[in-house]
Amino acid sequence: MPKRLAILFIFSFLLGGGVFAQSRNEPPSPGPSLWNHNGSVVYLVAKGSSREFHYKEPRAGMLEAGARPDSLVFRGQSTSGRYVGMAFIYDRSCGQIPYKVSGPILDNYERVVLTGQAPRVGANCRIQGYLTDRLEFTFLKSGEAVTSDSEDSEQGGPKPDTSTALRLCSAAIDDPLRPMIIDALVSGGRHIAPNWTRSIKQELEDDYGSFVTIHDDATVERVDQRTGKIGCAVTYEADLKELASKVLDDGATARAQILIRQMAQEGRTMTRRLSYTVQETSGSSVMVWLGLTTDSPSPPRSESKHGRWQTWNGCPPRWTIQGGVCKPYRG
Repeated sequence: MPKRLAILFIFSFLLGGGVFAQSRNEPPSPGPSLWNHNGSVVYLVAKGSSREFHYKEPRAGMLEAGARPDSLVFRGQSTSGRYVGMAFIYDRSCGQIPYKVSGPILDNYERVVLTGQAPRVGANCRIQGYLTDRLEFTFLKSGEAVTSDSEDSEQGGPKPDTSTALRLCSAAIDDPLRPMIIDALVSGGRHIAPNWTRSIKQELEDDYGSFVTIHDDATVERVDQRTGKIGCAVTYEADLKELASKVLDDGATARAQILIRQMAQEGRTMTRRLSYTVQETSGSSVMVWLGLTTDSPSPPRSESKHGRWQTWNGCPPRWTIQGGVCKPYRG
């Protein structure tokens, strides 16, 4: 291996945020460039082989978690077409938590995908385990403000505004999607309703939130230009053992047994890639449906020979219990 190439593999990790990979043929950056990262706008600082991603406009969920403009997302090195370094998660109680990540430069240096084992911290800020995390950065516009103007596609038509779509997918994660997931796990979706109160959501978060982790990896699956509905997907993980223990302490024996049976099948940690649909209302709030849907589907026939769905709540897939009956959720 040539000596100068070997030197590229020598680097030190500093506390910081995201890293972007670059090969020796990558054109030099004239200054900070803007990127989309799961609904947040971040900027890339490139100095030699050093790469740093910082928040420029953190999305609402990251602001609540403690991130601020100029906070580090990733710091590391560009070497052999990859970024290697340390990424950071933010926790409103525990602060900034680093972990190692690496990944390739893609799409002619306009996309970077990093993966690593992100720590999962408990209420006392001690690490309780790790989960596979995926961070994606998509180039926006070098050195200029982000705009929502779409460019013409090669076919001559306007491109969907995927940056706006991704922001809506991300905006729905903290509220209402996160409390929906928690409530589905601990009560079968008993509280989910279009008018459920913030106090109920906060109680769910306070009691069970530390056992459920939603990855920072929302993606846009489809965009319906006619209705404005956006199909999204995101990964979440649930600590079934801790959830079952807490639910049992709260006296919900039947629900605890469901979680225990699921744990016997999947192990302590359950990982799911959840599909959901969002739509912005005229009042700038976000409506949420579980599943990739455009209209409320008719109830499908049961897959169980006993007339009951073999799902966590006995309802058809992607339906929840509302008012004591199974219904498709409209947030």
